[in-house]
Amino acid sequence: MTIRHFRDVAIYGVTGGLLIVALRLAEYRFLGHRALGERSTAQSSPRCSRGWGSGSGGTITRKKPEVIVRAVPVEVGSPAPFVPDEARVQALQITPRSFRSSG
Repeated sequence: MTIRHFRDVAIYGVTGGLLIVALRLAEYRFLGHRALGERSTAQSSPRCSRGWGSGSGGTITRKKPEVIVRAVPVEVGSPAPFVPDEARVQALQITPRSFRSSG
């Protein structure tokens, strides 16, 4: 192994380690303390790196929408109790026992 190869391996190793540290810090920042320890670095780093794609830049910095809650009065009431349609029950050949158990 020449010095050039050793230098290349060392540079890739250091940059890869720094990338993993940066991704773990970003994961801790946006997912909270419960994210640490739940998954290994091998699983969480690709998930976190996918979040930094082209479409997520605006979603991280965009302010949250304002939620407006309004109470709307609704009248609830039944005009009459339920009465089964005997002609329809007979047409479907539903037995009285089956009709009682379905309701």
